[in-house]
Amino acid sequence: MKDYILMLEPDADDRHITQHFFQERKYPVAIEFVRDTDQLLACLHACGPWKKLPALILINVDAGRLKAPALIKTLKQHVITAPIPVIVLSGSKDTEAMHACYSAGAASFVIKPDLFQTTDEKILHFFNYWFRTVELTGA
Repeated sequence: MKDYILMLEPDADDRHITQHFFQERKYPVAIEFVRDTDQLLACLHACGPWKKLPALILINVDAGRLKAPALIKTLKQHVITAPIPVIVLSGSKDTEAMHACYSAGAASFVIKPDLFQTTDEKILHFFNYWFRTVELTGA
């Protein structure tokens, strides 16, 4: 089974941009999108012999009924999802949210860039770090 990233992103434009960059650069990792926390939890619950767990989970800081810190705590309390790195994406540098996410167990907190070129560079660095530098439990 191919490695994949599970991305919680309610914004259709952000999903489209992310998918575009991964397809255009031919990164050897698939991205599966969910729009809210309920879909994310259902998707993870459906994993098993027929569906592999994601290598990474990306979540938008403001996505869904559970805010990012509560969602991270939920994921880190379960033996199956606890080892999966959770990366939080935010549109701004909200230090309070950042501290709360790291305290809950986030592996990284990433500010979404505003410019196309900066987005491309950030996704390239992200991919290189998570899929070429570190060893992931599911990879």
